[in-house]
Amino acid sequence: MQRPIPRIASLFTGLVTAVALVACASAPGASPTSRATAAPPATSATTPEASVPPQAATPGASTVEIFDRGYRPSTMDVAVGTMVTWANTGNEPHTVTFDDGTDSGSMNNGDTFDRTFDTAGSFAYHCAFHPEMLGTINVTP
Repeated sequence: MQRPIPRIASLFTGLVTAVALVACASAPGASPTSRATAAPPATSATTPEASVPPQAATPGASTVEIFDRGYRPSTMDVAVGTMVTWANTGNEPHTVTFDDGTDSGSMNNGDTFDRTFDTAGSFAYHCAFHPEMLGTINVTP
């Protein structure tokens, strides 16, 4: 009659070996063919997107993404005559409210707002609902 303890010890040893193999395969420096791949972690709805650092504007791009608690890019340089589009990709309503009085009104997810800049200068804006959200459009001749 076989004793149950050796069988349990054998299962435990197999489990430890499997865990060790997975840990080694995902260790830094492991070759791409030996590294285990995993799906990226799910983004939590409670993760504050404001911690995402602002990105520089892509040359020639004229779209600003509005996400919950920020504008991306927060500063954009454009030439006179450029139309800039703001697109709300966040879950909360936001505004694009300029210091000169121009205002988008409340924008929900999927809404956009356009403004064409016909004069050179620096145009500061913010979200009326979230005053910590700041942005600037610098317009050059």
